Amino acid sequence: MFNIKKQKAFSLMELIAVMAIMAIMAGTLAPSIFNQIKRAKADAEIQNLKTIMQSLSLYIQDKKVIPTSSTISWTQAIATVSNISIQKIEFNDNDFRRRLIFDPQFLTNVDSSFSGVTQNQGLAVEPVSPRVMIISNLTANVASVANNSSVFNDIWQQNTSALIKESADIKIERINLKSIFHRIVLSNANSTQASYQLESGSVISVPAASGGDGIIIRWVIDQSKISLYSAPVSGTSVLQQTSILQSDWTSRYQTNGTIWFWGQP
Repeated sequence: MFNIKKQKAFSLMELIAVMAIMAIMAGTLAPSIFNQIKRAKADAEIQNLKTIMQSLSLYIQDKKVIPTSSTISWTQAIATVSNISIQKIEFNDNDFRRRLIFDPQFLTNVDSSFSGVTQNQGLAVEPVSPRVMIISNLTANVASVANNSSVFNDIWQQNTSALIKESADIKIERINLKSIFHRIVLSNANSTQASYQLESGSVISVPAASGGDGIIIRWVIDQSKISLYSAPVSGTSVLQQTSILQSDWTSRYQTNGTIWFWGQP
């Protein structure tokens, strides 16, 4: 006769007890795991927004153009200087739409929809508040924001009345472009118009002296190439000097019309 030993099995009560313990452990660990995943996504989004803003700054300095506030304009601009697709620029990793907002008083002290800047002869007045922010919500599309400087300031400064508040789910990256604009002063002591050119833009006349120097003041994007031309001789201007603008700058065309002289203001 074979001696068959009975294998001991778990009783129903033991199985229920084990399952209850596993349920308790899952209930305890799951929120922690989910929170860690959420924090990781939030941290990744902060870095994504920084990268997007850095690409925007690179585009502006490389192309000497500031895109408009329309989605297609700024997303295409950033895509041209980065390896990020337009889809990934406009939408976060949770597939919710980001929003890039320009200060309504970017160029003037009157609220207006930002129309972008394409540098040709430079800005005639200094930008008032050249601020930009990109907003991302990990749980919903970012809604459009009223074109109002008070609304913009409230969000930028996170005032109590801000329509959008930074949180675990809502991230905001800010950039102030004030430092990329340089003031240039071009004066002409000669009785004939001289001229200048920014990058490959139009050649612009600097007024001739008339009871004093003719003067042009412009605000120009950092790293722009400026070319200075002599007063026309028999109808022909001659390129005399070129320089790359890295700071505020001044230059004067001499009385005798022989040369531009420049230096720091």
